[in-house]
Amino acid sequence: MRAILAVVSLAAIATAMIYTADPGAAVRREPGAYYAKIIEQRAGESRTSFWARRGDGWLAHTTSKESRELLSGTGTVIIVSDQVKARSTFDRVARGISPFATPESNCMLKSNGLPASGKLAGETRIQGQRVLMLQELRGPRVRWTDWAAPELGCLVLQSTGEIRKTPDEPWQLALLLKTEEVQAGTYPDWLFALPADYREMSPGQVVALITNGQGGSSDALRSVDSSYYANPARLNDGVRQPEAK
Repeated sequence: MRAILAVVSLAAIATAMIYTADPGAAVRREPGAYYAKIIEQRAGESRTSFWARRGDGWLAHTTSKESRELLSGTGTVIIVSDQVKARSTFDRVARGISPFATPESNCMLKSNGLPASGKLAGETRIQGQRVLMLQELRGPRVRWTDWAAPELGCLVLQSTGEIRKTPDEPWQLALLLKTEEVQAGTYPDWLFALPADYREMSPGQVVALITNGQGGSSDALRSVDSSYYANPARLNDGVRQPEAK
């Protein structure tokens, strides 16, 4: 499994196992910063996530106050778990450069030059921000639409996933991701918290600690750990993956 998939898988595992808390902390104001609260609605259920950017370019993403993903903008990704006071660091990861498209490409290309979304289909405003509407057909039965804000580093402020059984039927909404709040020039401190005494450990070790050893041995998590130990950051430290028992 590639490092980018490892990071995404870990984020899903960690946030599913840690209880959600209401955020509340001091805020900072810096040029180039932003903060966004996003609601995802799917199959009658909803989930809240937060994105933020500091003035120095670091990004933070979370669905829980106790677990978050920090992205340096230069290739580093750090998964932080407050519950067990741990961190898992990946270097030279594409997601660590940017999980979004580039403003220079009208939010259509990633930093590596690969397509990020569909074709430009319009322009409007969401939460006071200028957004570009990018639409992509994923076969005859699935249509995906993103609304990305160039002034916020192409942060996606709204997405829709639509489906239909046949090409002749109208589209039916299956997923809606929308921004409930966005603030430019500011962000809350808690999103970037990384205490110095947090221990470096693999994602599998983190999940095992959180679940008292009940959730750290799945094939998916072992694959995540393999990517973690193969990462340059771990190889430089001389840390090797423990042999399976």
